[in-house]
Amino acid sequence: MNQQNLSQDQLMRNASSNRALEVSRSSISSYEYEEGEDDEIIKVKKAKSTEIQATFNLFKSFIGTGILALPRSYSYAGLGLALIAMITCGLLSYHTMKLIIDAADQKPRKEKVSLESLAEEYLGNWGKYSIQFSIFVMQVSICIGALIFANNFLDHTFCTFGVMDLCGNKLFNVIFCAILVLPFTFIDNTHYFYIPSLVASIFLMLGIGAQMDYNIEILTTQENFIGSFLEKIVEFEFGQISLFFGVASYAFEGIGVLFTIRQSMAKPQRLPTVIYWNFVILVLIYTLFPSLSYMAFGKKVPEIILLSLPPRPFYTLVQTLYAVAAILSFPLQLSTGIKVVEQIPQFRDRIFDYRGMVINGWLRYSVRFGIQFFIFFIAFTARSFHLFLNLVGSCVFTYATFVLPVLVYQKAFQGKIPLMKTIINYGGMILGITLGTMGLIESLTIMLSY
Repeated sequence: MNQQNLSQDQLMRNASSNRALEVSRSSISSYEYEEGEDDEIIKVKKAKSTEIQATFNLFKSFIGTGILALPRSYSYAGLGLALIAMITCGLLSYHTMKLIIDAADQKPRKEKVSLESLAEEYLGNWGKYSIQFSIFVMQVSICIGALIFANNFLDHTFCTFGVMDLCGNKLFNVIFCAILVLPFTFIDNTHYFYIPSLVASIFLMLGIGAQMDYNIEILTTQENFIGSFLEKIVEFEFGQISLFFGVASYAFEGIGVLFTIRQSMAKPQRLPTVIYWNFVILVLIYTLFPSLSYMAFGKKVPEIILLSLPPRPFYTLVQTLYAVAAILSFPLQLSTGIKVVEQIPQFRDRIFDYRGMVINGWLRYSVRFGIQFFIFFIAFTARSFHLFLNLVGSCVFTYATFVLPVLVYQKAFQGKIPLMKTIINYGGMILGITLGTMGLIESLTIMLSY
């Protein structure tokens, strides 16, 4: 009898573990669970995002610090090859996002679908664990990239304006950034990230616009602009494409937060429209902005293009707002990475009870602070902004964008996929693996030579 009761209790706990995950990932479910009288669990309706709000959240997940490294990437590949490669990368990224959404739409309970659940169902445990690891690394690396930019911006500003006590003062930069980002540790619901995402998107676009304005100012002073353009447009540096592809993959990454945004939408069926317009805008920005920057600065284009702006009051304000926008990218990106860790059984079973209620807040936030400590350590010890982005973009971003969606889709629709679509799917996957491997090796080789 006791054994039977024990088995029933264990079954109850196992059956409820998924609910614990859903409760901890409050941005996923339509409801939040709260404890009422007599231990009764009640459902509370939660605010959902509109299509416009989802568009801003997804756009913000794309547009971040990665775009600042694209001009340097263009200088490696050459303008002609970079333009073709960037458009191709955008089309393939859009295609693979559509594949994973098509697979998700086959599920009856759409709002419960996640990238991990699809990977587990169609690829087994290795698929689930690989994408969990990839998502964690992707979201953490975006946070690291934001901090690398913030650190470089603070140094640049202090040194430019002669604040010598703070010029190169890394300890001050660490403390300053920590004060800004640590409060985000306590935020769970991505619906509340809409306002920060909207503000950050405005600041980011202002920064891009200011840089383009300065680029055009430089270009108008060149005596033979047309001749210079015609000379650069035929540049095809195939030998250095490995230093381009990783950053391009990084710039187009959005799959890590795709399902978080999808499940926070009031009408998740509208997500394909949100994705489509995001990619139309992204391809325009990712071709025009780096091209003008590379045309203006040539092979001497800096790693972080925004720091090339002269010390004029408006440009300094723009740089400051861009740094604020980079910090505001923390909530959405960090939240997704944290939830991956919180669903690890060793943590989940100690943080939540079988009903999904938090029973160990100290452990929960200790884990979150530990993740942020790791982020800060990498960000403030990294020596190259461009190489860091190219490294992570070449491995985990490439896997999550070009490999996993294809494998899931091919398995989900096995026997129903036209031959031409299968060729496109696997062709894009092989291309991604090849270029990603080249980028990984090249980045590691240069970093180890420091």
